[in-house]
Amino acid sequence: MTSLMIAFGIALAGTLLLTPLARQFAWWLDTVDYSDGDRKIHSRPVATLGGVAVFVSLAAAVAVMFGVGSPRALITVPWPLPTALVFSTGVACLVGFCDDQWGLRVRWKLLGQFLAALPLVLTGHQLERIEIVGFVIELGWWGFPLTICWLVAGANAMNFLDGMDGLASTLGLVVAACVGVIAHRLGHGDAAILCAVLAGGLAGFLFYNWSPATIYLGDAGSMVVGIWLAHLALAGSDTPEIGPRWIVPLALLAVPIADVALAVARRTLNGLPFWIADRAHVHHRLQDRGFTTNEIVGLLAVIGLLDGAIAYLAAVRGRELLATGALIASVVPLVRFRLVGHHECAALTQFLGRGLLHLAGRMSSGLFTPSLPSPCELEQLPPARVWSMFVSEIERHLVEQCELLTGSGDGRVWRHHWGASAAYRADGGHWSLELGFDAAGGNWCKLRLIAQEGQATQPLNWLSLLDVLRLFGKFWASHPDRLSVGTLRLIEQVQPTMVPPGRDDHLQAAA
Repeated sequence: MTSLMIAFGIALAGTLLLTPLARQFAWWLDTVDYSDGDRKIHSRPVATLGGVAVFVSLAAAVAVMFGVGSPRALITVPWPLPTALVFSTGVACLVGFCDDQWGLRVRWKLLGQFLAALPLVLTGHQLERIEIVGFVIELGWWGFPLTICWLVAGANAMNFLDGMDGLASTLGLVVAACVGVIAHRLGHGDAAILCAVLAGGLAGFLFYNWSPATIYLGDAGSMVVGIWLAHLALAGSDTPEIGPRWIVPLALLAVPIADVALAVARRTLNGLPFWIADRAHVHHRLQDRGFTTNEIVGLLAVIGLLDGAIAYLAAVRGRELLATGALIASVVPLVRFRLVGHHECAALTQFLGRGLLHLAGRMSSGLFTPSLPSPCELEQLPPARVWSMFVSEIERHLVEQCELLTGSGDGRVWRHHWGASAAYRADGGHWSLELGFDAAGGNWCKLRLIAQEGQATQPLNWLSLLDVLRLFGKFWASHPDRLSVGTLRLIEQVQPTMVPPGRDDHLQAAA
């Protein structure tokens, strides 16, 4: 316990002394974060080299506690954990500094993070096995890429979360304390000391980073903290027989992992590259709900402590299933009460719904309408007979109105409207379907249909109607001149439109 307190004190003193120097140096280099009124809402420019001061303090504390930097430490093969961790986070700090100073492209930043993870994995500090619900999985050579991915994910998770005064520092301090307790109880003395070092460094930095902050971690600091915590979450919970239990590192880093996972899901579902910044992170959502900066930091810190207790339950007590259930139970209320994750869940539901509808439309082609003629048979029928069959089918599917547009490659366009025998009901909700078909020679056909909401809009009715529209739409797209105009029942001055406006269109989703 004395060594833990000494390690904490050395790192604490280091950041208290070095952070003001880093702040002055940042202003000299103009490595400053300016407000943009959207994602960055701080009232004045803030220096962003705090991570350099934190790393130097951590490295100095590790050197004092373990002798890292001495010739003996560097020639030992494999490197001990403290030496490898300092070198990996040193590379991460350099990459982050370059990004803070010049703004690296995403590919170069990811490459830098990959290189930062190499000293740890190449010196033997990688996953060899992992325990999942009672089963021990020997990873073999898979341990190398999985460890790399885990460390890179940790670096980016803390980087994504570092968007509010004191948030990343406070959460990093909480997670480091939780990992340290677990490592100490499991007998991992080196990992426990390294956790104490990080906790001390972040505690000293918080003196300047608490709202209103005068200096930020920047990418140089967030990536250092992310890699430091990600690896210690594995090393501190490892047991020789089974390796770390899978739920332990996930629970320890649940908040930053959830934030980066939601960000990637949100941006991907919206058709954006996952690295494009937005104002929809966990802390932004809470801020929009009226929480102050200190309340958000406090709330996420409490969640981090609860997640740490869940990890302790699995790592020290061996209650993995109970810990898994507790972690899930802690997430559900946050989504249920629309604090975090509800937008992403809604987007995922819509995405899956569109995908299932598209798949159903593809798989059901011809399934519900076996009596329809084939395209070749349709070619042999006279235009009047083709039209009669079409009218019969759409009436059977309870369509109330139809607008048919055909066009030829020379620019001629024909527009026709049709209405069912029964009077069109203007009251109640209506759904519309739209389909377009192109054919050789620039010919085309477009169909718009309106049906009363209810029996006509049942899913199976839509899927069956799709088959009808595909068959006749492709036919008239190929032969726009073979439409028997004389057989149309015209409704003057009636233009089928979407009713109500903006209603989601099943057919458009499936097309």
